Amino acid sequence: MLDDPNANFFEVQKAFELFWEDREMPMEEDEIIGERDKLKNNLINRIFNSNQLKEQEECEALSFDCRRYRRWLIKTEPYIHDDGSIMSAEERLELWKKHYEELNEQGSK
Repeated sequence: MLDDPNANFFEVQKAFELFWEDREMPMEEDEIIGERDKLKNNLINRIFNSNQLKEQEECEALSFDCRRYRRWLIKTEPYIHDDGSIMSAEERLELWKKHYEELNEQGSK
């Protein structure tokens, strides 16, 4: 949904919350990288901890997706209409131009 320019902001938020409703939020990226190094540091650990490694890889993928969602939120929040629709690139450009013109008018006074 994050890649869909026609997605409704509120629906994306709701889908994210529903997905994580009965799950534990993943660790942060820097914590995951340290954990991976502990398990993969030798052949014996890779053989005997293969299930843990699979779980860890799934957790890593979820963590990166969660981080991507948070970045999307920060980037998108300023451009939301009251109905939850997200401004198009053209609308954002027009908003920027309007703001830029207002700043120039204030600076010239």
